[in-house]
Amino acid sequence: MHNRLLPLASATLFSLLAAAVSSVSVSAQSPLTTTFGGSESGQAVYFTLTCHDPAGITIHSFDLNFDAPLGTSGNCAIALACDGSPLTSINWKNRSLSQFVASGPGQPTACALQNPIPIGANETIQVSIVVNQAQHLF
Repeated sequence: MHNRLLPLASATLFSLLAAAVSSVSVSAQSPLTTTFGGSESGQAVYFTLTCHDPAGITIHSFDLNFDAPLGTSGNCAIALACDGSPLTSINWKNRSLSQFVASGPGQPTACALQNPIPIGANETIQVSIVVNQAQHLF
């Protein structure tokens, strides 16, 4: 992928997924806090997610924060690296798209996935979220 890897955007983003997991009891880690002011439109956030629920989970949406005015329309592209090294671009596969309307700077914006992402028990996936028409706000 041609996006730069952002430091600290690893498993600590698990707390962002707590709202995305339906009918599953999860315990989230502490929220991610960084000194980044945001990223440019088209840049990616990367993180690793491991499912510890014996029944598996399905992600239907992500709640993301953007540095975009209320009402700004945009989209997210979700890619996964399930096999092989996430450092090799060929292992990343586009998995889903999401259209959104920003809730305002720093406010959680729901990004419903066109194709929900199932994750099996004890499965680990690498996730990339690329945002267009807005910037990630960390």
